[in-house]
Amino acid sequence: MFGWLRRMLGIEHFLEENWFNLPQTTEGVADPYIPGFDVVDTGAILAESKTIAGTFFRWHERVSAPPCVSLWQSFLDDDGKWKIQGRFAGPENNCGHFFGLSEPVATSEAIHYDVNFDESEMIEVRASFDRVLDLTTASGRKLAFNAVVENPNFSEAFIAEQIIEEITGGTMLTDRIGHWASHGEYEAILYVGPRMVWGPERKGVEGLRPQKPWDYDLFSMYEQLFRDDRLNLVVFRGRYLLSRISEFRVGKGEWLRNELYGMGEDEIEAELSTFSEYAQFNEEYQEEKRETTWVGKIVYHER
Repeated sequence: MFGWLRRMLGIEHFLEENWFNLPQTTEGVADPYIPGFDVVDTGAILAESKTIAGTFFRWHERVSAPPCVSLWQSFLDDDGKWKIQGRFAGPENNCGHFFGLSEPVATSEAIHYDVNFDESEMIEVRASFDRVLDLTTASGRKLAFNAVVENPNFSEAFIAEQIIEEITGGTMLTDRIGHWASHGEYEAILYVGPRMVWGPERKGVEGLRPQKPWDYDLFSMYEQLFRDDRLNLVVFRGRYLLSRISEFRVGKGEWLRNELYGMGEDEIEAELSTFSEYAQFNEEYQEEKRETTWVGKIVYHER
């Protein structure tokens, strides 16, 4: 068990944190679903969905972050964004704008992807996102897995391991889940940050299993602890993202109001289409890119 914890979290995490203090509740008062965030369960409207409001973090190349450019330019779904391989955002499948729900999560991802911190800035946004697919629960992971896998009758442990694999940029499975969610009714995916699980330096190779099966029972026991400060959010569409950010700041500077906040997406489209840089990647362009389809589902074979 302890070998698994050291492998899963890194020995430094194991030593720094008291893993035997389970999240506590006061009788009749539940712990917040995600500390520091307002979360509303909207599963009755859209399966396994949440609305999440709070402060989100990401490292961004300085030359493409405010004040060097406008906020909308930082989150433009252009050709380059469509070609990037990201978790739940495969190239030419769908875009992905990634945030950590804490600074350490955002930084762990940046370390893994070899971000040059001397040329980057931390962007913080205060935002509220709806129609978020919640993959921090077994039921949410099962829903997504079933949607894209032909033979989905696997254990919860196997499904969790597949979705939280350490592979850089995700796997065919996470690509398919992102495509299914983004081409359906979801605007974003909430998930456990792989770099906070495996460590930011570890870079696995797709198709190879971890050295040993992980202890899913222990993972389940600490699932709320993981939800406390080890989560990522990927938002699929830049225009939607811009409509949901109320304020932002760069490099711990002054909080600034997002002038596009509160506007409808059609209003944002009209406002930004006056800029040639945006106009060439307007909604018509986005709709053409979203016409990609997958043929069939993933089939797992015994080895």
